[in-house]
Parts: sequence; C-alpha cells; structure tokens
Amino acid sequence: MLNEHEYNKYLKKHITHYIVSVFQGRGKYDKHKFINFADAKAFYLVLKDKNPILQGAVYGISEPKDKPYPMNVFMEI
Repeated sequence: MLNEHEYNKYLKKHITHYIVSVFQGRGKYDKHKFINFADAKAFYLVLKDKNPILQGAVYGISEPKDKPYPMNVFMEI
C-alpha cells in the first residue's frame, strides 16, 4: 500500500499533458492544454501577472495503465 506522497509521485510519473484552468464565472472555465509543465507554468504565471486575483490552477492529466480512467493531479507553482 502506497502512502499519499508515494501515490502522488506515482501519478506524476504517468502524466501525459497539462491543463491550465481559469475560472470565468459561475461554472465556466477556460482550459488550455500543454504538452510540458514548463509551458503550462509559464502561461499561468503570465496570466497571474496580468491579473493578480486570477482564479486558476495548473494540473496534470495522469493516465496510469492500471487505471481505467485519467486522473487529475494538482501541480503546485
């Protein structure tokens, strides 16, 4: 059995792409897809510089072979 830290590390090994999600209001989000974390992070930071109260997040889409569905992994910046 994996502890939380090991499980998150396992999920991060299987990330296929990254999403920057920005809240637009009442159930509406803009989503931007990136192949690598560096590009997603840079895009997020530019948005945050333009709007310091931005409500957004960067997360990876993990697709481990032993899971039947993709899983979201929150990426800290």
